Amino acid sequence: MSKLDSSLARLCERAKSNYNESGRLIVGIYGAENSSLKIEIESLQQVKNQVSIFQSRNRETMRSKALIEELATTLAEHLGSIDRLKASRTQIEKEIHELNLRIRSIESVISDIEAEPEIISLDANQRELKNLRQELLDQKISRLRGPLSRFLSVSREGQNAQETVETLSKYMKAPLTSLARDSDGYPGLKGVLLALQNAIETGQVGLDRKKALKTLERIRQILGGSLLSLQKDARRTFETRKELLRSQTVRQLQSRRAHLKLERDSLVDSRDLLEAKISRLSEETSSKRSQLEGCLGRIEKLVNDDFGRNLPSDLRDRILLLGRD
Repeated sequence: MSKLDSSLARLCERAKSNYNESGRLIVGIYGAENSSLKIEIESLQQVKNQVSIFQSRNRETMRSKALIEELATTLAEHLGSIDRLKASRTQIEKEIHELNLRIRSIESVISDIEAEPEIISLDANQRELKNLRQELLDQKISRLRGPLSRFLSVSREGQNAQETVETLSKYMKAPLTSLARDSDGYPGLKGVLLALQNAIETGQVGLDRKKALKTLERIRQILGGSLLSLQKDARRTFETRKELLRSQTVRQLQSRRAHLKLERDSLVDSRDLLEAKISRLSEETSSKRSQLEGCLGRIEKLVNDDFGRNLPSDLRDRILLLGRD
């Protein structure tokens, strides 16, 4: 309509200009024809005026129509995005399902391995060692860890014999193993504790009075033999473990189980990443769905306000259905 209005305006201007320039020359010769030409030009002008009036009256309606068409295009784009997101989610869910099948298969094999009598004994032995480590750390030398760490720092600066430094380092890294490997009565640990006792009493290890007294009391208990029973239990448990691991079958089962657990953990990590991606896709789909509903709402309002009609309910329902999971 805008192009028609502009074209008619240009045509009328050219017709008037040409008539004004040549019409006067022929008016005396072709009076009737000249009059007819003038009437035709006026008729053309009337058509142009009618187009202009129609366009002016319907400008808002035409704008609404153009906006509805634009919104419909946007609506289709949102539906396309939702379809792609749903397809991605379906593919990822399929991958997660396959991972779950593999994880369950591996866990079934691990369960079969752990049902073997040799592995049951090995696991029981491992639990016993864990309990002994906990007892040693929490009940016997927990208060000594900080002072021993400070003393190790001082010892490495050359204020104590190399043997003391080596023994202390081993006890700091693997206390239960070191206790089990120490001679009866743990003379290696006692030597370290005597050196620590001297360092505390001479102020070489910076401890406040209250902490120093508690540390010295714990040292006296250990020097008095409080770890003798624990050392005996640790030796027995480590020896049992050594005996169990002499069996090639046990070693193979243990190795296979360790490998399967690593594989399972890797698959679980992959599954967790895919599940996180599913969550992101769900958030993005929800956002697109909100945009689609907003776009549809604007179309409904324009149709109602500018054209006095309602969007067919079945069409609206079908659009919303396409946007759902």
